[in-house]
Amino acid sequence: ISADNYSAWNIRKHLLEHKLTTVEDEVKLIDLVLSKHPKSCETWAHRRWMLHHYTEDFARGWEREIKICVRSVEKYPKNYYAWTFRIRFIEDTLTLLPPSFLSEEMKRIDDWSRK
Repeated sequence: ISADNYSAWNIRKHLLEHKLTTVEDEVKLIDLVLSKHPKSCETWAHRRWMLHHYTEDFARGWEREIKICVRSVEKYPKNYYAWTFRIRFIEDTLTLLPPSFLSEEMKRIDDWSRK
């Protein structure tokens, strides 16, 4: 898997826009790529693009999004792309998330930073 192939990710965007693939299938592909290349700039950029265009779908899968970020920063604690995505995810979906999410997220980050 070539994670940083910008042209390939643009083709994937085209497939999504024309409903030739589903958001769920695309997220699964991105998760697979990130499992092998957790610091891939282009992969995280594609996930941010999806977050922007499919915010409600991402909000429904908020636990998955937190898990993928956690998995990436456990491998590379200073993974800028994972941390940035996590912040952007929270900013973009906060009003769609359960009321307890923010306090739980603050606790998760606090616990993680104390490791």
